[in-house]
Amino acid sequence: MKQNKENNLNNTWLFFAPRSNETSRENFLATLESGYPIEEIHQFLSEDEKNIFKHKKKLYVWGNQKAKMPSWKKMKIGDYVAFYAKGEFVYVGKCILKKQSQELATHLWGNVPKKNDTWEYMFFLDEIRPISIPLSRIINLSEYKEKMIVQGFTPINELGLNNIINKYGSIVSFFDSYSSGIQTKNAITLDELSQKETLNEEDLEKIDRIFLKGNSNIILKEFEQRLSNEKPDVVETKVKRIKRNLAVVKNMKEKYNNKCQICGFTFKKKDGSNYSEVAHIKPIHSLETGVDKPSNMVVLCPNHHKMYDLGNLSILSKIKYKIDDETKDFLQTLF
Repeated sequence: MKQNKENNLNNTWLFFAPRSNETSRENFLATLESGYPIEEIHQFLSEDEKNIFKHKKKLYVWGNQKAKMPSWKKMKIGDYVAFYAKGEFVYVGKCILKKQSQELATHLWGNVPKKNDTWEYMFFLDEIRPISIPLSRIINLSEYKEKMIVQGFTPINELGLNNIINKYGSIVSFFDSYSSGIQTKNAITLDELSQKETLNEEDLEKIDRIFLKGNSNIILKEFEQRLSNEKPDVVETKVKRIKRNLAVVKNMKEKYNNKCQICGFTFKKKDGSNYSEVAHIKPIHSLETGVDKPSNMVVLCPNHHKMYDLGNLSILSKIKYKIDDETKDFLQTLF
């Protein structure tokens, strides 16, 4: 036990906060996911508190009712809070300030519906990011009851925290293992592509490359969360566009075991899986035209993909290709 506590620098702890009902969800979107403009709550902060946020344009804040004050009091600056919704933890942040203020809580969220109460036991967070940690993983690490429910703001038990430190090295490493794994610049690229009315072949290849570098399920979750302040139909359209392409490409690669349909070549990546790329026979002008279907795709090795893009390889149809003046059949059934 001593070694565990030494590994847990400054006894940093992890807390859970549910984001379950509709009121909670709306408050979450307003002051945590989207952030709250700092100038709108300056009047509620002391000078020392203002200094904490002097380089920030937005604040990320959450609050608890009086019933959860004991857990709130246990939280320290530097502790982490993971937010729970529908069977998994979806966001995490680091506490940088605790503040009790009924006035500020009312300003941000009003009163608790049907109760003479507010969410006045507040904490401000930094390093906010999407995650995707199944509740079952926390149950396993902490040896909670199988039907455990996240009810109200509460700390993880000591067994769970020690297991996280022992298995992952730190709380942050634990979160890293359940994050998307893509760089910010790639997330920005996805955002930019989602704004386009049509996607061409180069756009789709960019999407493919981004998804190859990270956890596709979490990338999609993060992408959807980044767009959550837009109208639902717009969000659904953009995420559906990305999901649709990803699913088709994945199915094509699985069908041919990631082997080039021209030469049969593949190679193993560091994670042990085989690598391939997918090319479109006819250029993609809009996903709504339906040409992002398997009938318009072939699986290639990197060399033959570049030969198609830049060299003397022409794809004539789903079954034939031409290099220079020689027409050949694709390896359709070898794999």
